Amino acid sequence: MNNVGKNIREDTVVIFVDIPETAGTCLRQIVQSQFQPYNVFEFYHLKTQPPKVLKGIEKYNNLSKAQKKAIKFVSGHVGFGLHEFLSRPCIYITILRDPVERVISYYYFLLRNQNNIVKDKTLREFVQTYGGVHNSMSCYLSGITFKTQLQNPSIYIKSKQFEQETLEKAKENLKNHFEVVGFIDRFDETCVLLKKILGWNFSSFYVKNNVSQRQNLVNNISKKTLNLIQEFNELDIQLYSYAQKIFAEMIEQQGASFIEDLYDFKLANQLGKNQFYFTIHSSYKRMAYKVYEKLC
Repeated sequence: MNNVGKNIREDTVVIFVDIPETAGTCLRQIVQSQFQPYNVFEFYHLKTQPPKVLKGIEKYNNLSKAQKKAIKFVSGHVGFGLHEFLSRPCIYITILRDPVERVISYYYFLLRNQNNIVKDKTLREFVQTYGGVHNSMSCYLSGITFKTQLQNPSIYIKSKQFEQETLEKAKENLKNHFEVVGFIDRFDETCVLLKKILGWNFSSFYVKNNVSQRQNLVNNISKKTLNLIQEFNELDIQLYSYAQKIFAEMIEQQGASFIEDLYDFKLANQLGKNQFYFTIHSSYKRMAYKVYEKLC
């Protein structure tokens, strides 16, 4: 099976910059149907103390030559810059989400999981005190996050210290290094782009997991709190708008066939095409990934 597009080298590694609360779990589900466990290297469940990213790089470096050669996909909550540590040609993909919606969703995700970051904090207090939700997408995509992850991932630059160059660097990286920039609210289009640009051949049916009730997220938050979130994410709001233009260009470059492919993809999902097969196949894959992860 050809795992890369026509203009991408066969030995290329796809790096997925998985920004928290941007449908990363859903994409991982697709990746598991696309690749074998030994084709994927993940930074999610490394049993190490911070800085986990540096430990993950060390783990990758300790792999045998054959193991490294087999890897086709790398993912994790790791900022742009990982390619500098991989001795292979690399390309990036990512999925973005409305900045305000993402911050609210992240707060409730941490709350559900009883994370100490949000312990006894209101949403307003969380936004005011936790630097991890201050222009996070710009940080991830500009390279700032990766630099801090190599040292101390608990340290965040305060929002007011961000300069315009952070946004411009994120834009530059998106334009020059990302083969696919997708969106959570246009996930079907994102999937079709992955299939066409990267040459992926995954099942047309997928199941949305860990998806909050997005329509109610913003509606239940006070205007004052929404304004506060916007204030701390001014760069992300601009970046999101810029990325939407890139997304539109990517779709346009696919030509008229994209609309037809999208229609077929949506129809297959609506009808539950191959749902039984997909459920069995994805369950087997998840189990295989877990076993392989423990062995490694």
